[in-house]
Amino acid sequence: MAESSSKRTGIQALRSRLRLLYHGHSPVAERFQVALLVVDLAIIAFFIATPLLRDKPVFLWLDFAVLVLVAVDLCARGLANNEPLRWLRQPTTIVDLFIMMTLLFPAWLANLGFLRILRLWTL
Repeated sequence: MAESSSKRTGIQALRSRLRLLYHGHSPVAERFQVALLVVDLAIIAFFIATPLLRDKPVFLWLDFAVLVLVAVDLCARGLANNEPLRWLRQPTTIVDLFIMMTLLFPAWLANLGFLRILRLWTL
């Protein structure tokens, strides 16, 4: 029973910390938000370069690495949100889920890959 409450406390502490990082105005939060912006811009640059990289052997590795980055960011934003169900219905969350699908299945969803640029909307 004590382990269960300590897990809850650990998750609550993580959620609180993520809220401070994503929505705070402290110097640490601002540095975190700038780092996220840099990562988002790098992801968008990858999306723009995708047609040039698609035939390279390293493409799938980069594609899946971007998938992991987007997934981690999406999970962290979900944990940082006070109303997860409402957050799931937000257009930016739906766009990120769609982008994750195009990253997970790049061969089958290649024709929809141009829609990855919608990631700009999440900035």
